[in-house]
Amino acid sequence: MKNMRQLILILFFYGISLLSYGQNEIEIHFDTIKSKIENKKADTYYPKLIKRFNDFDTTLTLDDYALIYYGFSFQDDYIKNKPDETELKSALESNNYGKVIKGCQKILDKNPVSLFANNNMGFALYKLDRPESEWLKYQSRFRALRKLIVYSGNGLSTETAFKVIYVS
Repeated sequence: MKNMRQLILILFFYGISLLSYGQNEIEIHFDTIKSKIENKKADTYYPKLIKRFNDFDTTLTLDDYALIYYGFSFQDDYIKNKPDETELKSALESNNYGKVIKGCQKILDKNPVSLFANNNMGFALYKLDRPESEWLKYQSRFRALRKLIVYSGNGLSTETAFKVIYVS
């Protein structure tokens, strides 16, 4: 009887974990993303979304982030704006946070969805003792983009791979 209760409890918690995992996935359909971000009359039109993103709009949803991040790959300068992070990495290694901020801003001006630049902008602002309101917005944006990528797949196979727009 005791073993049966343990088995039922184990199965119950296993089932709960499966249900909670299933809620942490988002399906990425590039055709749907493209049609949504190209609809000039919709709130999902890319220039409208990227403005909200650049204004650090806290009401952006995970779906909005998906349109912004994956939608960036449909922009004309997408390939040209792949970040060159060489100078930024050098500034980070030398703890030159003023230079890190300038490097991050240079990247973010062309590629606002750069995870590397958003993360390091927040870090550099923090290291320079800037107000929390300055650095936290970059860290929040980085975390939202990272969460989106994590929810885009499980990374266990090519069919369920994490979906990213640039590969290092």
